[in-house]
Formats: sequence, C-alpha cells, structure tokens
Amino acid sequence: LAGVACISSLLLLKLSLESWQEGSIYQRIGLGGISYGQITTSIFLKVAVSDFLTLFSARAGENWFWTSSPAPILLAAGAMALTTSTILACVWPMSRPDGIPTLGLERKQPYALPAFIWVYCILWWFIQDAAKVYTYRFLIAFNVFQYNDSGMIPDHFPTPFDNNGISSKSISNVPNITPGRKIEILDNSPLAKKGK
Repeated sequence: LAGVACISSLLLLKLSLESWQEGSIYQRIGLGGISYGQITTSIFLKVAVSDFLTLFSARAGENWFWTSSPAPILLAAGAMALTTSTILACVWPMSRPDGIPTLGLERKQPYALPAFIWVYCILWWFIQDAAKVYTYRFLIAFNVFQYNDSGMIPDHFPTPFDNNGISSKSISNVPNITPGRKIEILDNSPLAKKGK
C-alpha cells in the first residue's frame, strides 16, 4: 500500500513541476502552470487525502475496500480529517514555513486544482486497493514466505463458528491460535459461557 502511495505522490510532484512545459498534462487538461507554493500545497493535500484513503483500504484486509463497511466513528474521523485538510490546502495564506514557499490552492488560478487532486487520489486509491488484493492472492496462491502456514490468513470456512461456538474470526489474530484449531477453554471463562 505504501509503495503505491509513494509512487502516486512522486508522479504528482513530477506532473506539477512540469506544469509550465508545453504539452504537459496540466497544460492539456486546462490547469496550466502552477507556482512553487501551489506545488507544495498540492503535495500536502495529496498526502493528506491518499493516506486517509489508504486506511480505508488497509482495514479491509485481503478484500476490496468496499466489501467492508467502516465503523461510524471511522467515517466521522475521516470526514473531519479530509474536510479540514482540504480547507487548509485551499485557504492557506502565502507564507514560507521553514523557508518553503506555500500558497493556498484557491488563492490563485487554477481554481480547479483541489478537485483535480481529489480525483487523482481517488483513481490511485482504486489502483492501490487492486495492488493490495492481488498481492494477497499471490501470497496465498504461492504460499510466499509460508503465508498460508502463519495462522494469520483469514478463515475461509463456510460457517463463522467452530464446534466450540467461538467465532473463528475473533481468534484469527491471537498469536499461536489458528482458526478452526481446537483450543482448551476454562469452564469459568466468558468464552465457555458464550459457547453453551
């Protein structure tokens, strides 16, 4: 996930630095050239957006990000973080924090730059998620690094409970416990009561 995010950030930086060149992507889509301060802020916005989108991808494990609904608190945190980052990137005054020129994206043309960055991040989010899903499939298909033997592979049994009545998914991340493996449960433990 991090590799795809890094590549997409470096590509956006390259596209932004070349924005004044004739025939550049920015010139062809009508954005035109952007200032160094806008490039700095563009990278800030790109990293802020794509890193939060990476969280939504990573939490789904080996599945596509849309197959698992995030908890409401994560959605609220995401909405707040992404909204705040976008507003800051748009309205930041001309300044030089640490001597680096910075300028809000809506303080100077092209005014469509924040929307372009959002679309760019969403497109790369799908690429990133596909890379994650196919990496998992590769690890499982070829048992790379003995991945299938690690006990960390998600349970793919048809029923969510083993014969003790315990959800195998609830124990899949506990060290030294493989889903479906018989474990000894003490009679007075909450798990023993749950299974009865």
